[in-house]
Amino acid sequence: MSIFQSAHNYTAGTSGLRKKTKLFRETPNYLENFVQALFDSVDLKGKAIVVGGDGRFYNDSAIQTIVRLAAANGLSKVYVA
Repeated sequence: MSIFQSAHNYTAGTSGLRKKTKLFRETPNYLENFVQALFDSVDLKGKAIVVGGDGRFYNDSAIQTIVRLAAANGLSKVYVA
């Protein structure tokens, strides 16, 4: 059984997933579900991605989560900008 679900109301904008920080922090696996859905939709095994943010609150935790999921999905490199 997977922890990943598509039940959340995800709406990506031009700058990524734009939701309140509270939603990311208080909804179990919210960020993980969204990022895993992206990895499931594109074959990135052995490839590299660039991850960055604007440095606001929760940015560092979100990037750490994305890097962990990238490693679990077989990406070869993650550049943090």
